[in-house]
Amino acid sequence: AHLALGLHDQAQQSVEAALQAGQQSAELYDLLGAAHLARAFAQARYTHTDSAIAAFAKALALDPRRAPSLYNLGLIYSYRDSSSLAEEYYRAALEADSTLAAAHKKLGQLYRRRGDPDLALAELQRAVCLAPEDAEAHFNLGLLHRERNELDSALASLEEAARLNPYSPQVHLNLA
Repeated sequence: AHLALGLHDQAQQSVEAALQAGQQSAELYDLLGAAHLARAFAQARYTHTDSAIAAFAKALALDPRRAPSLYNLGLIYSYRDSSSLAEEYYRAALEADSTLAAAHKKLGQLYRRRGDPDLALAELQRAVCLAPEDAEAHFNLGLLHRERNELDSALASLEEAARLNPYSPQVHLNLA
């Protein structure tokens, strides 16, 4: 509950108390990593994530196929501008859980930035299929369609993004 409310210190303290009480589990280390990661991102300190990396590594030592930990490591390395490591962790997360829409979306964004539109298209379409309520996935798919000069598809994706997130100036700017 603390983490969902943005109470990063309280979340960290709760998890650390459980760990000190002997409850060693991949889930607890994953939550600890998420608390560290959320704090760093809330403060826009994207490179201050070493403690999150350490916690996710401990989670993976206990459960090497823990998709949330793998995904979060991909997210960290993406923000650290290490696209090859980000791709490696996103792919590992999808090997552990092929239905993880966020990993498909992030891979699609990574491939789009890298200039590989075919791979980007496959990943973003999968993300939209798995999470049809994800406005960001529709938005990125719309941008990709526009870059590929698939204007009808671009318009449909951007309109869906606007429907799902009607207050996004970025979406409306790209619809213009």
